[in-house]
Amino acid sequence: LAEEESRTHRARLIMLLKEMGKGSSVPFMSRLDDPRWYLVRNVVGILGDIGDAAALPQLRKVASHHDPRVRREVVRTLTRFASPDAEEMIIEALADEDRGVQITAVNSLATLKGERALTLLLDMARKSGDFQTLPVEVRQEALLSLGKIGAAAAFSVFSQIISRKGFLGHVEPTEIRAAAAKALGGIKTPEA
Repeated sequence: LAEEESRTHRARLIMLLKEMGKGSSVPFMSRLDDPRWYLVRNVVGILGDIGDAAALPQLRKVASHHDPRVRREVVRTLTRFASPDAEEMIIEALADEDRGVQITAVNSLATLKGERALTLLLDMARKSGDFQTLPVEVRQEALLSLGKIGAAAAFSVFSQIISRKGFLGHVEPTEIRAAAAKALGGIKTPEA
């Protein structure tokens, strides 16, 4: 896998390795230290498909990899474990310096649909707590994720975002208001 030049052949090798590794992640752990980001990313994906919870401590180490593509794959992979430890690592990824990793973490939380995830997504939508300086793109994704979940608790947040005005017009930027309006479509209540 490390030496294969063709992406098509690498994809086939990954599928084969996933099947061969079912049940044990041990043979793959040493490859997480490889200097090639793409190899590490592929191994992280394989570990997720294997689903061995023993891989979580190793994934925690890789979650601080220098390449954001690897960190994004770690967050996506953690969703497959759906454990409290995996959820905690996904939440930690919300503070990553890369917006792509942050957005992947938001999507992963929405996939998990837990109470803690819902609370965090609502805080992001409101820009409250630790999320007061949240980038617009990440906040948009949080709003859209709440709509995908169909969280009725988000109705009042969406409503405020769309309609709140100040002295000079709408308080929220157009991109945020548009995301809130789109997210309203996911809430199946008469008020929405």
